[in-house]
Amino acid sequence: MPAKRLGIVVGGGPAPGINAVIGAATIHAINRGYEVIGFYDGFRWLCSDAFDPPTHSVRLDIPRVARIHFEGGSILRISRTNLLDHDSLKTSTVARPDEQRISLVLGRLRELGITGLLTLGGDDTALSARFLAEAAGERLRVVHVPKTIDNDVPLPQNMPTFGFGTARFIGTQLVKNLMQDSQTTGRWYLVNAMGRRAGHLAMAIGMSAGATLTLIPEEFAEHTTVQQIADVIEGAILKRRVKGRPDGVALIAEGLVYRLGDREELERLLDREVPVDAAGHPRLAEVPLNDLLKNELQARFKARGERLSLVSHVIGYELRSADPTPNDLSLIHI
Repeated sequence: MPAKRLGIVVGGGPAPGINAVIGAATIHAINRGYEVIGFYDGFRWLCSDAFDPPTHSVRLDIPRVARIHFEGGSILRISRTNLLDHDSLKTSTVARPDEQRISLVLGRLRELGITGLLTLGGDDTALSARFLAEAAGERLRVVHVPKTIDNDVPLPQNMPTFGFGTARFIGTQLVKNLMQDSQTTGRWYLVNAMGRRAGHLAMAIGMSAGATLTLIPEEFAEHTTVQQIADVIEGAILKRRVKGRPDGVALIAEGLVYRLGDREELERLLDREVPVDAAGHPRLAEVPLNDLLKNELQARFKARGERLSLVSHVIGYELRSADPTPNDLSLIHI
């Protein structure tokens, strides 16, 4: 009787706890008679003509994964390669599968004897997994584990996505230090926090650290402007000054960029091209929202004959591959 084989693919961006999921799934599967194959770099090689099993996959066993749950990052690495037809997204809001890539991936999995597939990732990885399951029918069982530090997936019983707690904890420590620096130096900080479509992470960090104010996309109109966002921050600065406080920290969810418009509108605002990521989204890191706000606020105060000391800071990448906290570890084993 041929061995049952489980494949594991990690897509999207890093999140604390990926290795814990890989380890738990591997041990669980092996104890139930499966062989486990991990694929490096998400779908990148599986949907490529350059796929080479000895180079781009690895046999996972219990001794190899037994203690990796304490580690950040991903032993299988990661990529944003997905199986969506991006040309269809240019004319429609409904994503369709890239049939050629789907067929290629299923062929690779069939050649390797993979009968089950576990995917870890965000929206695009989940949709890719769905397309694979639909195309394979009964030949391949697919399970997806949602992964995002943004915590923007409505899980049962309000359970947070794994990695969110760790990102909140580390982000809180960073903002706490910036608040102390702000108070010591008498300046304001504009702190950008991750969260493409939701402000949950920024809000959680802001509440935990006691930031002066936190701005999230959910509190602004679908189409807003840099000036309207600056209005809120300026009001907070003026109120603090009346109370004799020249310092403060404004936490800003990066997803506010999308309230400024689509890619074409962003390019008009910046007067330059805005690159997109592998999933076709405008790269948020390429839109300097903090700098736009900083310039707007300093110009307003200068017009009144006042000087405003502002420092722009971004937190995000240092949150994603950190060692998971015990809270996130416990979520993974529920």
